[in-house]
Amino acid sequence: MCENRRENFSYLEFGSIDPQSGKRTLYDYRTDSQAYEWLMHGRYSNDIYAYYQMIDALKLGRHDKVVEIFSHSVHHPDDCVFNMNKMLALSLAGKQFFELGQTLFGCIEGITFCHELTQRFLPELVIENPMSDTEWYGIDISTFFNAFAIKMHGEHKVKTATNMADLPASYDVVFAKGITLLYAINGVQALFDFLMKGAITVLDYSFNIHEAEYTQIGTGKSVYYLSKSEFRQCYEKVLAAGKDIWVRGNAGLHADSQRSYFEGIVTEAALAAQFIDKQTLWHNEFKATQLEMYEQLVHNKTDEYWRWHRLADVIDLV
Repeated sequence: MCENRRENFSYLEFGSIDPQSGKRTLYDYRTDSQAYEWLMHGRYSNDIYAYYQMIDALKLGRHDKVVEIFSHSVHHPDDCVFNMNKMLALSLAGKQFFELGQTLFGCIEGITFCHELTQRFLPELVIENPMSDTEWYGIDISTFFNAFAIKMHGEHKVKTATNMADLPASYDVVFAKGITLLYAINGVQALFDFLMKGAITVLDYSFNIHEAEYTQIGTGKSVYYLSKSEFRQCYEKVLAAGKDIWVRGNAGLHADSQRSYFEGIVTEAALAAQFIDKQTLWHNEFKATQLEMYEQLVHNKTDEYWRWHRLADVIDLV
């Protein structure tokens, strides 16, 4: 029996391959949190640099260049739409923005690009620059990322921490990627507390339709999927607090039929209506007037995706 067997761990290799002989030469090798930090620092720094280039191209009227940079350099094809969600939420709700797992706070550049794009083509949607005087707050377990998030955004008001207690209890806009929530949240109360932090909380999320599940994903991180019954308990608490969850039309079962997924917002009805109206107008006008950029920057173009519903109307929680 092997009593000291180690569980799966992350690793990062850097090396070269001789194309003639196929010989591999390893120059550097990192494991665990350092492997994750080195990989993600490069990935998110590349996104930030791409958005700087896209902003410059937009100002020069080089829409073809915007399309080229986004398609070749930005890691996630849904990044522009997700940043547009954040920008519109900020334009409605206020000046305090919080992200769970902000890494390098690349959303600042992403939102700046979306603001420039909107001001140029749809100025009636954003009266005021949501970047001016915005207070940016972020939580990350990596002190490495927390330090560099600040260093890379010296012109902004950025505060990061590893502990939630070191930051304010509530904000105007809150955001988290679904994968980050699966890393960080492993209970009903913890998820509810997070959803209540924002006047409007923007997120995507998945839960298991059967039992709760601990597993590991492609980044090497362990994640926790709440069961449907656990998520239902959280949703009931959201409703009791006077809010609801509004989701896009793609909400529902994953292809494997084991998990439900949604992209949405958590807020009160009046603010939800304003957000949905603004986003619908942005989508329709952008598609009608800037089709070349729309085709590349908008990852999901189906009518279904751009419709919104109350969560309980599209996902069975019974």
